[in-house]
Amino acid sequence: MNLKLKLNELDIISMQEQVDEIVFNYIDTSANYEQAYKQIAPKLDEAMQFLQRYLEKNSLQVPPSNTYWTIFAGLVSKLAYFKAFTMWKLQHGSREEMNRLFVASAYVLPNKETEASEEILEDIAVQYRIFQQQRNEQAIDLHEDALSQKLSTTDCLAYIVKHLA
Repeated sequence: MNLKLKLNELDIISMQEQVDEIVFNYIDTSANYEQAYKQIAPKLDEAMQFLQRYLEKNSLQVPPSNTYWTIFAGLVSKLAYFKAFTMWKLQHGSREEMNRLFVASAYVLPNKETEASEEILEDIAVQYRIFQQQRNEQAIDLHEDALSQKLSTTDCLAYIVKHLA
């Protein structure tokens, strides 16, 4: 296992940098979805394993709403989105799993009202719409749906625990 822990916490800044590098190298510039998937999927697993250990140590209590866990939720959102995206491009996994990951990535994105999160949410929604249309499914507006949820950071973390961990 390649978890980077810092004082019993996942080094989310380092992992974020790694994910940004993977996305740039294998999705944005080369469309090497296989390589991106091989590197993104284990990182989502690492984050979920870390969260499981946290829950076990803390009587299954959802983590507190603080800066660390807000950044963690943002990282999980990005990992879930890019895992869904690469699975879709590679036709790996079930449609249900891809759908679950796309929706979760939008819902667990914290601070959706900020400009940076708004841009990410719009990217997720656009790709999700194309994903649905390619399967002749009625496209929902994931952007508006996620915004209407008005999830706090604590709610985002609870959603991760319920739907991803």
